[in-house]
Amino acid sequence: MFVMVDCATITVTVAKVLHLLNFMYNHKNKSQMGKVKNEIQKLRDTCYRKYQEGGVTAVIDYIEEAMRQGEDLIILNVKYERCEACDSDMPSINHECLICGQETKLHKQILVDAVIEDLKKGFAVGD
Repeated sequence: MFVMVDCATITVTVAKVLHLLNFMYNHKNKSQMGKVKNEIQKLRDTCYRKYQEGGVTAVIDYIEEAMRQGEDLIILNVKYERCEACDSDMPSINHECLICGQETKLHKQILVDAVIEDLKKGFAVGD
């Protein structure tokens, strides 16, 4: 049995299906992003509480133990980066120090900043 369907009807139907799939995908990702933000905030809150209880050492011990266990996916995003406010390499997430909350920098960025500063000084002096 043949059914006559014109190309315009097929195009509209395919477009509607693609729009629905795109909507479903974006909705799922937005809800997952909300979960990630909540988990990061919970980590920040935990680190703040640990800092109040035992200072920097308590936070670092907590992070190190969580990394060893490897069960929390958010902990996998924690990196040690340079924190100018703490004057040391500290655990951070999204380039935010988990000790003091200030912005952190990767070691590469520190090197790039130093080179740029040297170039600026050289141009100012006329080298």
